[in-house]
Amino acid sequence: MKPMLRREYVLLALGILAATAPVIGAHFAIPHFVEVFSSFGAELPWLTSVVVNFYPALVAFPALVFVVWLLWPEPASRAIVAAIVGGCLSLCLSVLLVVALYLPIFRLGQPI
Repeated sequence: MKPMLRREYVLLALGILAATAPVIGAHFAIPHFVEVFSSFGAELPWLTSVVVNFYPALVAFPALVFVVWLLWPEPASRAIVAAIVGGCLSLCLSVLLVVALYLPIFRLGQPI
């Protein structure tokens, strides 16, 4: 196996793992937050409702990294692009999940 080919697969794996981390965290955390939210008795914000109802669809994000790797037109840079996409997805998903899950808690102290 060529070193360049090995590097390409390592970068692809890193991108997929980066995109997988917040998905795994969401699958463990969201059911606990749903339990807490149900005790509030108040209507959930729109963003929280979407995340709570559709979090199983997050499993598509690691696959998106692989699709980017497959479809990238420049073979020499596709592994780097896949790793960057995986890192960006990880960051964006993490921020989205934290904001969406803590939004009802933040809104508790504010009058509606």
